[in-house]
Amino acid sequence: MQRHLASLAAGTAHHAAPHRDGDLDRFLASLESAWKAGEVRPTHQPKATTERSWRTRKDPFASVWPELVVSLEAGRT
Repeated sequence: MQRHLASLAAGTAHHAAPHRDGDLDRFLASLESAWKAGEVRPTHQPKATTERSWRTRKDPFASVWPELVVSLEAGRT
C-alpha cells in the first residue's frame, strides 16, 4: 500500500477507481431510510423505567403529618 501511495505521489502510477460491489450498493440504498429507525446504539436509547415502592429520601413531613392532616381536614368544612 505504501509503495502504491509513493508511486502515486511521484506520478509514476495511476489511480484506478475502486470496484463497487453489491454490499456497498446495498448499504448506500439503505441510507435512504436509515433515519427512520432513529438512533440504534444501545447507549442512546432511553432506559426502561419502572415504578419503585421505596422512598429515595426521608419524608420531610413525617414528624408533623398528624398536625397537617388535622389542619387540612379543618379547612374542608
